[in-house]
Amino acid sequence: MKSISQTKSIPRQTPLAPICVISGSFATYIDEHTELTLTTATADELSEYIEWRAARAKSVATVSRSIASIKCLYAYLCIHRYIETNPSTKLVPDKGTQKLPQILRVRKSTSCLTSRNALT
Repeated sequence: MKSISQTKSIPRQTPLAPICVISGSFATYIDEHTELTLTTATADELSEYIEWRAARAKSVATVSRSIASIKCLYAYLCIHRYIETNPSTKLVPDKGTQKLPQILRVRKSTSCLTSRNALT
């Protein structure tokens, strides 16, 4: 297996930059809250990180983006043989509540269509 320290940094202008930023946040969390590293983190540590992010008043979309980024990071680490198993496979983003589109009621739409201002 390779050592993660052998990798080069990824420039911020690449498509991977958002993943690196979120993964960097995760790496900081691992360093500050556990004795583990990115390559030795377990599914439990990943779940604790997601709970920690959610508890910090992050939106559902932000936490979901974090999960997606962590899954990409660990998929990359598996493909390139930095780790043997992917601890992020059981992470599932919360769907949250979907906002319904705002629509005009029949009376309001008729009023808009028949008003003089709507024709000019």
